[in-house]
Amino acid sequence: MINYINDIRGIVPLWVLIAAAAAVLGVLLLCALEFILKRRFNIKLKRVTEHPDLAEKLILNRYSPERIARKSRAIEKFAKKYGPEIIQYTKIDNAWIKRLLEKHKEKDLKRVMQYARKKGIFSCFRVSMLSRKLSNIFMQQLNT
Repeated sequence: MINYINDIRGIVPLWVLIAAAAAVLGVLLLCALEFILKRRFNIKLKRVTEHPDLAEKLILNRYSPERIARKSRAIEKFAKKYGPEIIQYTKIDNAWIKRLLEKHKEKDLKRVMQYARKKGIFSCFRVSMLSRKLSNIFMQQLNT
């Protein structure tokens, strides 16, 4: 092993090896940080499902509506596992409806129809009138 390291040091300058090691370490630290942040957010979501009155303190006061919207995938995954109530507690349904009206995204249409149908059905209808593709998706979602 030591011979291998000495062989590499003979070919590649030491500063390149140090830079490569620092880059690898940086990537590992970023991965660890992302894992920790996701885990903390999921723990907060779990606490909110157990005690809905904590939603304001744990989620709504700490995260902007835009930041909550960026966590759509995580919240949707959590909702599938623990129940759709978290959608209302985090008020992400409002962000989905707003983004649907602004950007006309298929994913938002499906999310609103699945998790906030009563609240966003008219918005989904309005957006579905703009595109045949969205109209077909809207009709499929109505039948489910």
